[in-house]
Amino acid sequence: MDCKAYMKLLQQEYRNYSVDEIPDIINEMGVPPECFQAVFNAAYDTAKTGLTRAGLDALDHYMAEVNNYPLLGEEEEKKAFTQYHRHPDRGMRNLLIKTNLRLVINIARKYINRDNKSMLLDLIEEGNIGLMIAIEKFDPSRENRFATYAAYWIKHYIQEYLYKNTSILKFSDRVFHKYLRYKKIVNHKNSTNSQVSEEELKKELNVDSYSLMVLSSLFYRPLQLEEEADSPGNGTENVSVEDESEEMLMKNAVHQRLLQALTELNERERAILDYRYGIYGEEVISLREIGDILGISKQRVSQIEKNALKKLANKLKKE
Repeated sequence: MDCKAYMKLLQQEYRNYSVDEIPDIINEMGVPPECFQAVFNAAYDTAKTGLTRAGLDALDHYMAEVNNYPLLGEEEEKKAFTQYHRHPDRGMRNLLIKTNLRLVINIARKYINRDNKSMLLDLIEEGNIGLMIAIEKFDPSRENRFATYAAYWIKHYIQEYLYKNTSILKFSDRVFHKYLRYKKIVNHKNSTNSQVSEEELKKELNVDSYSLMVLSSLFYRPLQLEEEADSPGNGTENVSVEDESEEMLMKNAVHQRLLQALTELNERERAILDYRYGIYGEEVISLREIGDILGISKQRVSQIEKNALKKLANKLKKE
């Protein structure tokens, strides 16, 4: 059957279900991975509409249900995945989905801020699709815990949704603080007519040549806020970018520019940069650890990282 046939079956056979029951339904219907997203979205819209009509809060209802599901210990998880990959069955897949739904919630919450807090249930929905894909692709013979591997797929679907549906993403402050330090060093050198040394900048900022290329590209074209502050006669001559409110405006401008440039990268490139530099607040990990998550060598991770930084730098210079 194609995806439309599964959606028709969903409409004909299932009534009055809640959001937390959707993975069970997809499992029961035997929906293939390539149709997860289409069927999940259709079921989610139906379930959310039903709760709204009943006067219930869909998010609260979902959270309450998910908290009832048990968690698997390390050995239980390994045994369950080994059994599932040897003899795939819907019951075991359903167990693996339900015991990891809290992981999706925890990851989705990291992408929420005051501007998009109403989107949490939508992000959880997208993350659940990533979770189901991860269950199909996970290799239990590798040393990684499933949560580490699944996080990549969950974030991928959440980030793709955010890229398509909003211009607001929750960035980490790491890159912005590097930008401020770079700006301060370069401005000081320029004010004293001193030459800016690449090696000195790399040492001061603790970055490599490729990361420095991105920072210099951010600095290459002044932010609109900085151009306005530097223009004579606009009443902002005495405004310092060190002021808290001005810094917040500048941070938003830097993040917006980064967001636009990051759309030029594919999902694997964005994921690697996040793991290496914490762009979205992710904990920074090594090339080897990233390779284990993505199933590629650390040398390949390094190649992708460098190419992604080059593409990011070129895009930033053109904006």
